[in-house]
Amino acid sequence: MVWLRSIFSPFLLPFRAVRLPFLSFSRRTLGKSIPQSLSPLLVKRFEEETRDTVIKGTRALAVIGCILIPLFGLLDIVTAPRFFTLFMAFRLVTVSLLVIIVAATFYLKRFSAFLGMAMVFSIALMIAAMIRFLGYETSYYAGLSLVILGMGLMIGWEPRYSIICGTIIHFLYLIPILIFDDIGNWPAFVNNNLFLGSTAFVAVVATFLAYQSRWREFLAKANLEDSNRKLQELDQLKNQFFANISHELRTPLTLILAPAESVIKKGEAWGVKREAQKNVEVIRNNALRLLKLVNQLLDLSKIDAGKMELHLSSVQVAPFLKEIQDSVQPLADERGLKLEFNASEDLEAEFDRDQMEKVILNLVYNAVKFTPRGGEIAVEARVE
Repeated sequence: MVWLRSIFSPFLLPFRAVRLPFLSFSRRTLGKSIPQSLSPLLVKRFEEETRDTVIKGTRALAVIGCILIPLFGLLDIVTAPRFFTLFMAFRLVTVSLLVIIVAATFYLKRFSAFLGMAMVFSIALMIAAMIRFLGYETSYYAGLSLVILGMGLMIGWEPRYSIICGTIIHFLYLIPILIFDDIGNWPAFVNNNLFLGSTAFVAVVATFLAYQSRWREFLAKANLEDSNRKLQELDQLKNQFFANISHELRTPLTLILAPAESVIKKGEAWGVKREAQKNVEVIRNNALRLLKLVNQLLDLSKIDAGKMELHLSSVQVAPFLKEIQDSVQPLADERGLKLEFNASEDLEAEFDRDQMEKVILNLVYNAVKFTPRGGEIAVEARVE
């Protein structure tokens, strides 16, 4: 909006050349805490959040102003009854301006700082006009202090805007006195200006501390998001590594199992001794166990990546458990354990065959591992 810039440019011009290092951010400052490539993006995000904060503060302060400005009309009845009508007109006009400014905050968020300044100056000009009618000794200067204090505590903009507004508001009180008034009561003049200047200083300090606190909180949140992003990337790399190594291990295991199965099935025809066949069976069984572990590792990487899918099918439970028993029976025999699998012949259930097999195998392998020699392991499937 060109007209907004034209209105405020004369006030902002003296401050554009003054860029105090503690009132602004730069890539050099940001680079100490975050990667250089992210600094512009973070600054932009912080500026957007600051605009939202300024908009909310402006609205809140405007609402408070719309309530208190008419209420302070009661003070006019006591301290300036002859100006009550005129001052009430000033108050109503100011409230109308505040309503317009609040409405503008919904459409001109880009100019949040200018809208905040417009609101502050609207109230300050009203009070300064009243002071001109009552004289510089009036206690109405305290209204300017309230405006400055509310600006510093509620709006949440950059500290330089508090410096600008605090200075201009003080000048609205001081300059007309120096130009038009004959200062006869120097103690009152010094007292009022000292309190106005002190209030402006407190407002600037409060704005600076709040601004720096918001920046530190924003930077901590940004660093946390960046750390989470890096952890997710590392987790994806880990899953990809597990998937790749699982595939690489499955190939040689398959090449081991194929000839082992052939020797076991056709060993006698080939003239292989029974003792040698038993050794090959041990090789096959251990290769199968290793293959199952590799498959579990691959499934784990799929679960972490959120890509694990269940394929349900109708399964005859008794033959299914018999296959598992046959694969585990050699290990149980080696440990001197009695292994029993019991299920009704007509029992049928719907589940993912591969995943259920892995679950049962894990349970049975653990039972075989921790059951003392001569013990008994029983697996039973039934409908409850």
